[in-house]
Amino acid sequence: MRSLFHLIANRAVAVLMKVLFGYSSRIRVIGSEHAERAGGFLLAANHISHFDPFIISSVVRRKIDWMAMAEFFPNPLLGLLLRAVDAFPADRYRADRKTIRTAIERLKQGRVVGVFPEGGIRDGTGSVLEGATLRPGAATLAQIAGVPILPCVIVGSDRLYSKKSWLPLRRTPVWVAFGDPIPHFPDLEKSAARARIERELAAAFKHLYAELRQRFSLAPDDLPHPPRERMIGRVGALRRPPKAFGAARRPYLENLSGIENVFRIERAFDFAHHAEQLIAELLAHVFSARRADSVLGRKRAFELPDERGSLIRDFPEFL
Repeated sequence: MRSLFHLIANRAVAVLMKVLFGYSSRIRVIGSEHAERAGGFLLAANHISHFDPFIISSVVRRKIDWMAMAEFFPNPLLGLLLRAVDAFPADRYRADRKTIRTAIERLKQGRVVGVFPEGGIRDGTGSVLEGATLRPGAATLAQIAGVPILPCVIVGSDRLYSKKSWLPLRRTPVWVAFGDPIPHFPDLEKSAARARIERELAAAFKHLYAELRQRFSLAPDDLPHPPRERMIGRVGALRRPPKAFGAARRPYLENLSGIENVFRIERAFDFAHHAEQLIAELLAHVFSARRADSVLGRKRAFELPDERGSLIRDFPEFL
């Protein structure tokens, strides 16, 4: 009964996404044959908008089980929808053995697991497309599961934050590129294999990005920009304008839509995480590390016993 429910939910969502983005977007895809390969693999994509997993799923025939932010799942309706399409939660700041094991089990079952190894929405110099450092979680997961990584680059989806992009017949252009699968290098020692996977994945991101820019002659406005700039419809408009003397105060970015709340929540979680780390470090100077953990009421992720050795230490920055 549960499998039937998931089957119906996945088919319904797949049709809905094709209709929705077929109406709103004109999606150009290169290298789609790589995404139709048989067997399990890890799909690793850059992340420039909240629309990315839906758009990528709409152009891939195989079903993708996405790792999603754990913060989305407490919402009853959103959590039910995500689980119905076989997405599963991942904590961006600490290792969750249940999440890791779920991903490995699904990969070994021959399924496709989708991840965003940048750890969140990125643009400019903070993006792997511009040479930012790639987080190691994806390489570790692929090496342990013994599956290849399929690199994917998406450009243009950040424009969908603008209300104008959803006007009838507007059809915002979006470009998606899939690269050659990167093997897990079973003949290499574990750390050497992971390091090589990371290097090849970082190089693949930059190569696919350059290929999209060259093949489709992308203009600067086509390239990734901060979502909040797209919302107000002007690149660079996030700079606070000078306030005239005696002028009344006005809400900054007052034209933003309700999705701004999503970014506020993400920033709040980031702040809370860093504050907790700082408190733990301060307590560690007074008490032992174990005592500091007990005061905070949790166990450190990197102290969890695990038969996979360094896996737990590698995963705090996975998603």
